[in-house]
Amino acid sequence: TWIEAHRWADSLWRVVDSSMLVLVVFHSFVGVRTVLQDYVGGRPRTVLVALLAVVGVVLAGMGLWAVMGAAAPMP
Repeated sequence: TWIEAHRWADSLWRVVDSSMLVLVVFHSFVGVRTVLQDYVGGRPRTVLVALLAVVGVVLAGMGLWAVMGAAAPMP
């Protein structure tokens, strides 16, 4: 694709895109955590926030793997 062939050919763009990915996942985690804290209480809230953290780390890891693991184009 164009992104892999041109944009990610420069490692600076890979770092920028990876940073944006991590920030977006963190931002969404904080938003959903706030909603959970407003509407869920007690032990279920603790379990759901922990589950949300695991899902966030897994999604960020998958995204970083996709960005950093994409093959660089041959010169």
